[in-house]
Amino acid sequence: MVEIRLSEAAGDRDRETLAADIFTERFLIERPLLKALKPEMEVPPVLLIDELNRTDEPFEAFLLEVLSDYQITVPELGTIKAPEARA
Repeated sequence: MVEIRLSEAAGDRDRETLAADIFTERFLIERPLLKALKPEMEVPPVLLIDELNRTDEPFEAFLLEVLSDYQITVPELGTIKAPEARA
């Protein structure tokens, strides 16, 4: 939001340029599931999943994608895949 407000105040960007800048990895907050797929990790990650029955359907679908395909799809960025499938 700060980036959008600064851009609006400066008046130096159109919407397409601003959207192309905002929807990048620079503004992506890496949560534990995404961090687990990154190749920088020295050892395979261990994910502890608890209280799955308390989640909503979109998160279940998101989690199933991670567990079955070893990838995460972020609509604005595309698919982020693990370097190799680890079990």
